[in-house]
Amino acid sequence: MSIKVHSKRLRNIYFAILGLAFLTFIGLLIYFVGGISSVYPPIQKYEYSGNVTKLVQGIKDYVLADTSVTYEITDAVGNNDHGYAIFMTIKLTSNSKDLLYDLKIQDDNNINDGTKSEIALVGAHNLSNTTGGYRIVDPEVKALVDNFNTYFLVSLKKRAHISVVPLN
Repeated sequence: MSIKVHSKRLRNIYFAILGLAFLTFIGLLIYFVGGISSVYPPIQKYEYSGNVTKLVQGIKDYVLADTSVTYEITDAVGNNDHGYAIFMTIKLTSNSKDLLYDLKIQDDNNINDGTKSEIALVGAHNLSNTTGGYRIVDPEVKALVDNFNTYFLVSLKKRAHISVVPLN
């Protein structure tokens, strides 16, 4: 009889450990999937009347003429069926400030002829004082967006004849 009680106790412990391991696995799965798939909405959206290639070329031409601005294409994602998106980082250096802007640029999904492009400002950072972020409520993001609109976009229009319009 003591062998049966002992084996029942071991079986209960075994199932308790399996149940705990299963719950831990499910918890970790929910945590990681939730963390990976959570994306903040863009800080600001813009529109350009032209295709992505022309927009990127205009930015490249502007950067070549202004040494205080640099850009880097950090990623390109998508396929022929659903279109492509380009992720770009623009860095502005002025008055001992280093400002970094993360953009996502893609053809307007509502128009398939490539006549309009969507630009999403997805990050704004002041590297000099480590402020900014990926949401409009993050510290100094509103001021960084205003700077992007008044400095970069206005200069881009003047120097490269590329007009990017903020959307509401």
